[in-house]
Formats: sequence, C-alpha cells, structure tokens
Amino acid sequence: MIRLFPTLLLFVVAITGCGSGIKYLPVTGTLTIDGVPMEGVTLSFVPISGGTTASATTNAQGEFSVTTSNHNGCISGEYNIIVFKLEQSQLPAASQTSVGPPHGPPVIKNLLPPKFAKTETSGLHTTIEPDMKPLVLNIKTK
Repeated sequence: MIRLFPTLLLFVVAITGCGSGIKYLPVTGTLTIDGVPMEGVTLSFVPISGGTTASATTNAQGEFSVTTSNHNGCISGEYNIIVFKLEQSQLPAASQTSVGPPHGPPVIKNLLPPKFAKTETSGLHTTIEPDMKPLVLNIKTK
C-alpha cells in the first residue's frame, strides 16, 4: 500500500489539475477614435463586482487582445472600460548658462478627453461571456 501512495497521488493531481480553476475567456476587438484607429491606446477592463482589472493596448490598426495579470483573456462578468493614451513630454535641452538641474521632471499628458479615463464617465461597458464576438469600440470625441 505504501508503494501505491505516490502513484495514487499522481493520479489525483492529474484528474483534478493543479490550476486555480479560474477560466479566462479570450477577448479581442478593435478601437477607433472618431472612426480612426490609434496605436498605443490603453484599455482597462474594470470588473463591476470587484476583482482583478484586465487590460489591453491597441496596435496600429486599433486591434487589441485583453490580458489579466499573466493570463490571456478575461474572467466572465460585467466590466466598465476606461481608455487613455499617455504621452511623455520631451525634456528640454540643458542650457549652458543655467544653474542647477538641467531640466525639470517630465510631464505626462493624456491625449484623449479625460472623461474616457474614469469608469463613472467613460460610457463604455461590456459583458464578457463564452463564445463572444470581438468587441468593436468607437469613441467619439467631437
């Protein structure tokens, strides 16, 4: 019986699996701003009932694929979506006549209207479910 225990333990692990049991559903889509795709836009999928936020970044065609932590996809449920595109300003060149540090801290600016960066005002919402079609999001700023 003692020799059988390791084999039995291996069998139980193989049957039950060693994962967390959480199922991540694939979520893809496209995002346009006033009908035009924009590269480098970050989308955050914030679960309404609490939990881990999922995110994605658009490519040049506005396409994105959502990930949660280190997992491809998203857990099923309802999500508010926030969208932003950050740009860091170029640091000014140091002046040869200036005294002190050569330049100030960089300035980070959101290139999209601020209302899209808040769950309360973005107006973007989706329900993640099995076998869903790719999301199509068109943000209108004008």
